[in-house]
Amino acid sequence: MSWFRALSFGIKGYCDFTRPAFIKAQKTFKPLQDDLTGKVVVITGGNSGIGFEAAIKLAKMGAEVHIACRSPERGQKALDEIISRAQVSADNVKLHILDVSKSDTVHTFVNDFTEHLGGRKLYALVNNAGCMVDRAENLFGYEINFATNTLGMYILTKGFIETQALAEGSRVVTVTSGGMYSQALELEDMQWKKSGFDATKAYAKHKRQQVVITDVWAKKHPSIQFLTTHPGWADTPALRGAMPDFHEKMKDKLRTAEEGADCIVHGVASKPEDLGPNGSFYTDRKAASKHLTLAFTQESSADASRLEELLDEMYERTKKSPS
Repeated sequence: MSWFRALSFGIKGYCDFTRPAFIKAQKTFKPLQDDLTGKVVVITGGNSGIGFEAAIKLAKMGAEVHIACRSPERGQKALDEIISRAQVSADNVKLHILDVSKSDTVHTFVNDFTEHLGGRKLYALVNNAGCMVDRAENLFGYEINFATNTLGMYILTKGFIETQALAEGSRVVTVTSGGMYSQALELEDMQWKKSGFDATKAYAKHKRQQVVITDVWAKKHPSIQFLTTHPGWADTPALRGAMPDFHEKMKDKLRTAEEGADCIVHGVASKPEDLGPNGSFYTDRKAASKHLTLAFTQESSADASRLEELLDEMYERTKKSPS
């Protein structure tokens, strides 16, 4: 069945995720909210690629944008450019140093940022940071890609819900990937300790996990708008670094980073009435199916609940620095 999923995904990707597909879909886009003044937005991985381009667009709309990234040097360079290109003051865009793979520091960031808000609500959390690198483990023994792509976004989201920074009317936008179409939810060997590590496959599995846990959250917290979204195949530094062969093969068909960023801007700035049911997965501003026909990737409700249980255990374990 894996070959069928791969073939189906390849066909769908070429038809729906390339730049020509975006240009065609763009003709049907509805207007977004023009004024986000006073609305606080956090974007992880906001120093590069689609996160960077989304930060510029949202800052232009008046949002108070906070970008979180690992490198102080790259972060400061991105911050200066966002302020310049958006033509806003330094009060409108802030930089936070955060490595989402370091689980205990994600908890610290949540608590510190909630205190920074001083009772204000976080309008939108954008879980954009992700990676596709060789296997390694963080200090808790969690595989680095998993710690970044799945556990990091889980700690951020659950943490902000617990501190009530995310509350009624807030949005959680998680940038996933169409690669999740090729994978079903699997809960065995989530840390890749038993089988040979495959970075591309692991990334796709993490993206499936993101979609599943977003469904769980949407049911548990209906007053918060949860959504996952796919940017399409966009030409970003992350893609060029992680999948150079794919980039070389598809470079003439790839979307620009700005076009890929539209998925984030849509999630944050859509008018409420233009969003689909809570927990929806979007491609080019339309709620889309989360599974390919006959790919047999649908998870059971029991498996979705078990994923939450496993992540909750990790969430509690990582509240303190490892001894």
